[in-house]
Amino acid sequence: MITNYFLTAFRNIIRHRTFSIIIVLGLTIGLAIFILIFQYVAHELSCDRFNQNFDSIYRLEYNDWALTGTAYAPEIAGQFPEVISSTRVSCWEGSGAMINIGDKRMKIPNLVYADSGFFNIFSFRFIKGNPGHAIDMPNSVVLTESTARSIFGDEDPMNKSFRVNNKEIFTVTGIIEDVNRFHLKVDALASFVSLAGFSDNPNFLNNHSSWNYYTYFNLKDKSDPVALAGKINSYYASLPRWNDSKPQFSLRPLKEIYFTHVKWDFPMTKANRSVLKLYMLIGIFILTIACINFINLTIARAANRSREIGVRKVMGARRKNLIVQFLGESVIYALIATELSLVLMNILQPVFNNLVERQLSFSAIQWWWIVFLVVLLPLLVGILAGIYPAIYLTHFRPVVTLKSEKTRGKSSLFFRYSLIVGQFTISIILIIVTFTIL
Repeated sequence: MITNYFLTAFRNIIRHRTFSIIIVLGLTIGLAIFILIFQYVAHELSCDRFNQNFDSIYRLEYNDWALTGTAYAPEIAGQFPEVISSTRVSCWEGSGAMINIGDKRMKIPNLVYADSGFFNIFSFRFIKGNPGHAIDMPNSVVLTESTARSIFGDEDPMNKSFRVNNKEIFTVTGIIEDVNRFHLKVDALASFVSLAGFSDNPNFLNNHSSWNYYTYFNLKDKSDPVALAGKINSYYASLPRWNDSKPQFSLRPLKEIYFTHVKWDFPMTKANRSVLKLYMLIGIFILTIACINFINLTIARAANRSREIGVRKVMGARRKNLIVQFLGESVIYALIATELSLVLMNILQPVFNNLVERQLSFSAIQWWWIVFLVVLLPLLVGILAGIYPAIYLTHFRPVVTLKSEKTRGKSSLFFRYSLIVGQFTISIILIIVTFTIL
């Protein structure tokens, strides 16, 4: 019986080609835009979540400073048992680093310096090298796969060397996969102890001033970061150098770093959860407009479908059977539109990526979201868009429809007018907001 419903639905779709094309086109555009926006929001919300220790990673901060001196990471890690591992990270000293290899000179946009504990805290996948010791020694460097390819081509980069900023010679000790969805931009990672050789300060690695470095900790399970921050402040308050001020250290969880703007921080890409919610709301609005368009067009054809419904009822079809048939039609429309929306999305993807300044791809979305977008979303859209037309079309009495009497009541007109007003209202709001933002 269900097979018969769907066959009938397909026949109706093919028979009324113009109507079907209009409905599918509207749903296709709405779904394509929704999926593009959803893809961007999902990408932003997934930042840093690839780390296995995601829930136990914290950054040391002080008031509105995201940066601290080089001494705090080893001191705190050695003083408090809650800390499993620590790392110091420098982003500014390697920003736009120029390297020389033979006669070739090129730029590494984001050369990051970090302690060996970096790979114990963050989960970067190694292609070559030992993550436990890759940046232990001075002048050792780990390259991302694309950076290694741009420098060495198809050659094996391991143990090869190059000069950085016409100063020290660095040796490649590891290759990692390209770093995506991380709050720091990373093209290469060099050993933090190498910076001591660049510095005129013999106490560089144990400096409490010159706050230019990030400090990260991986804490033990069930550790209280607020309580630990209190212990850290109490510890430094007991030291003579803090007699003139009260320590105000805090620990910010990794899940908040990408979404939090700190005053004293290096410029980096940030996201805003409120803005992401607004984007999703816009995507839902656009998809709602497409659904309203579907409902209005379907109800507008009520007179053309009324005789079909009357004949089916006379032949013994129950109302619930007819509702299933019409819902099946709307789901088929939504499934066809979804397939076409994926094609349209791929066409629009380069333009959208340029707009949001991200390298997004549909394949990068987690598999359960792909199932939702490709299977569950069209089912949901088909049911939501088709439920009212299905109920409305099947309420006609066979006697009335077979006599070709009027099949549109005032309540139907009021509902349709309400939908049209809502549709235009949403469109006007989106246009006004767009021009306001521009």
